[in-house]
Amino acid sequence: MKPGYRIRSKPDSHIPFFSRVPCGLFLLVLALCAARELPAQEFPPSHPVSLYLQGREAAADGDYYRAIELLREALSKNPAYLDAELALAGIYFQLEEYDQALELANKSLALSPASVAARILHGRILVGLGDIQAARGSFETILSSQPNNIEARLAMAELDIAGGKNRNAINEYLETLQIAPGNRKALLSLALIHQAAGNRESAGTYFDLALRFHGDSPLTQLLAGGFYLAEGDLAAARQHAGLALNLNPHYEEAYMLLGQADLQEGKYPSVYSISDTVLKLNRNNLSAWYLKAIAALHTGKHQETITLLRTLLSLEPENEIARITLEDTLREFFPIEDSQRGEFAEYHFVRGGRFMERNLFSRAYEEYRRGLQINPYSVEGRKAFADIVQKLGFYARSYAVLQFLQTQNLADTAVNENLEMGASLLEDRVSREWNIDQILTPRRKFNISLFFDRNASGLLHPSSGLYLTRYFSDLLTGSSLLAPPGLIIEVKNYGEAFQEARQRASDYFLVLGFAQTTREFVIKADLYLSRTGGKIDSFQVYRTGNDRVQSSMTRMLADLSARFPLRGDLLQREFERGLINLGLADGLREDEELLIISKNSLSLKYDRLEFSWQPQDILGKLTIKKLDDLVAEGVIEKNGFFDRINPGDTVFRDTSENQTTSQPPPPIPDRSLYKMIQGIQ
Repeated sequence: MKPGYRIRSKPDSHIPFFSRVPCGLFLLVLALCAARELPAQEFPPSHPVSLYLQGREAAADGDYYRAIELLREALSKNPAYLDAELALAGIYFQLEEYDQALELANKSLALSPASVAARILHGRILVGLGDIQAARGSFETILSSQPNNIEARLAMAELDIAGGKNRNAINEYLETLQIAPGNRKALLSLALIHQAAGNRESAGTYFDLALRFHGDSPLTQLLAGGFYLAEGDLAAARQHAGLALNLNPHYEEAYMLLGQADLQEGKYPSVYSISDTVLKLNRNNLSAWYLKAIAALHTGKHQETITLLRTLLSLEPENEIARITLEDTLREFFPIEDSQRGEFAEYHFVRGGRFMERNLFSRAYEEYRRGLQINPYSVEGRKAFADIVQKLGFYARSYAVLQFLQTQNLADTAVNENLEMGASLLEDRVSREWNIDQILTPRRKFNISLFFDRNASGLLHPSSGLYLTRYFSDLLTGSSLLAPPGLIIEVKNYGEAFQEARQRASDYFLVLGFAQTTREFVIKADLYLSRTGGKIDSFQVYRTGNDRVQSSMTRMLADLSARFPLRGDLLQREFERGLINLGLADGLREDEELLIISKNSLSLKYDRLEFSWQPQDILGKLTIKKLDDLVAEGVIEKNGFFDRINPGDTVFRDTSENQTTSQPPPPIPDRSLYKMIQGIQ
């Protein structure tokens, strides 16, 4: 199945035995031990064991908050109840509240230093906190004395997955199966690892084995259904989701799987109905709110889409994907004058103002630019944006931002005054000397086809990858090097992307994939030459903390732009002086030398981001002397006796001498895969 599901499975039915308690509670311990021999229904409702059993049952049903309440009550009656302490630590571990989980695990170890279960949980929490080395030491200590301890082996395999060592994890799971043939976690984990790696046949084999041994497990049915959903076998996905619901009628994730299958098939009313069913079970299911919003959008209920996404944001205000989807919906389906556009643009203007106060101009720039994409006619937004652009050193672009307000009859006194000041600042600029409007000057950008790889994405919200790809395309509109695509397509494989890119005759095509947990976000991009389909480079960015989606996207664009070579055109020439359509925004520097070549003599290399040309085709060079935002003036020096340099020729930066073959970035561990496997009990 696609990463991003919140996996819950019913724990094993046995009650783990605790090892030690303080001697002052000896009699109570004896009573509890004797109570274990009685059927659960014979415990009084307020008995610690009854509360513990109810807490386990609530956790198995996914009601973690009720489980926490019951387990805490059990501990208030018996502070030395190791089973309850461990169960509570395990729930906080599943909720990714690692600091709280660690405190509880430490208490468990204090109660019973010899408890292997407590030591394993303690190590798993350390993995969640990123302390891989300490966790490995803990697991190795257990395995040195108990080499066949299944739980320790499974924990060690989880640790390898968290560290990106999936091959080690596979070997650990295979060795576990030799000790315990049919172990459910080992089988399902192997299936998920192979699925994430694109090994479809191997993944299918292990899912079949898991179903054969554990077909009565709702989780096994769910994960198998997710696998078939990713494979496009919607009938099989529905079948396994239905079997999961037969085993657990309140299984939210199984309903969500049905909803995603219907979404792929365009059965939007059914998706809407299924989302309602999930929300009746759990109003705080954020993915269900999102799925319902997407269903409403596809059935033409645009205002309801906004309302549903508003609700999601009220439950989780920092949900960037919900906000991006909402803003995209406003831009596509609502008129410019709609008040909701102004409301959601204001969110970005306020954030931009806060970044301005801290002199974080680049971040403020992105916030105001996004706000103006939502509400282009905001006077205050444009004034602030013009101020930021000027502080970044781009006077002509700042002037153009304010001039837009004047052309739309939206300029106030402050705008007119700033325009007058801006005009004086531009008097001695290159564009004025050459009498050219640099904002309207055509530029040579690389045409990029942009695709979203559905199978390389693990997002918490179904169908959100397309909106994230659109967001990245919006970022491309601000690039001086890369032209945004007119159409974004979701593809199933590389072949579909290559065929479409060739038909569009773009320079390159970029295939994006995403992975996400509740605290982390990863964007991956593979760049290919559209002419041949050859892979040129790979990029990946990992972020955690606040604004992780936006910051990873902007960093991806920066990394991508930094790799592209620079090229432009010779616009005009007066004897040895030449004007080109490159400037400060392109990273040009004074006294930098660019080569000049005839327009059609420069091509793209098939295996790297570099230009290909013949030395005899070089006409001369241009040395930069004056810089403007988007244009520059330089001194021309011809190559050879004859002067063959004319307007329309190409100028470019020669990077061949210091260009090295790009190595793939080290793989970022797939935390979404780790989270799924971690959740298999």
